[in-house]
Amino acid sequence: MMQKENSYKLYKLSERLLSILSEVEENEGELTEELEESLVITQENFEVEVKESIEFIKETESFILYGKSEISRIVSLIKGKTTVIDRLKDSILEAIKLYGTKDSKKDLWRYSTGTFNLGTTKTISTEILDENDIEDKWKRLHIGNLSLEDKAKILDAIGKGEEEVKITIDMLRTPIKEALQRGEIVEGASLVDNYSLRIK
Repeated sequence: MMQKENSYKLYKLSERLLSILSEVEENEGELTEELEESLVITQENFEVEVKESIEFIKETESFILYGKSEISRIVSLIKGKTTVIDRLKDSILEAIKLYGTKDSKKDLWRYSTGTFNLGTTKTISTEILDENDIEDKWKRLHIGNLSLEDKAKILDAIGKGEEEVKITIDMLRTPIKEALQRGEIVEGASLVDNYSLRIK
């Protein structure tokens, strides 16, 4: 408590404001109804409290700007390191598939180095080669930006221009995937094997 009050005394705030600000910090920034009422400037202390509050606002705005710049810097740093890690994992994955040991029964590769055991995991995804070749039964239509009146008159909505009605078409990837796995032919789609790196 004393440490917070000392930091606020840089702004030469009154004891009343110091007490309120310290309590707000203790509440992790939450401003209760009682505290909000306490921040109301009275006529009796108008001149002093307005001056003190403005000084506090200006100093705190500078702190917030600095904090935001630090957040931006850290986010950028994390993004850069994440990109490098992802690229390294991709490189290791390709190397293990070339030089590691392939499982005799499963479509997997393994490799050990030091205290680390590396391996691959496999998932299968659906790749849409050409949306125009996909039959309509594999598509779902979404119409957005319609009011309740529009929904009641959905047939009339067909006559609207594109700028009034948002229409998107989603591919039903899971049913397509299941059909392809059953051996059915779905024009415009195929199954793709995806491998990822596992480190233990």
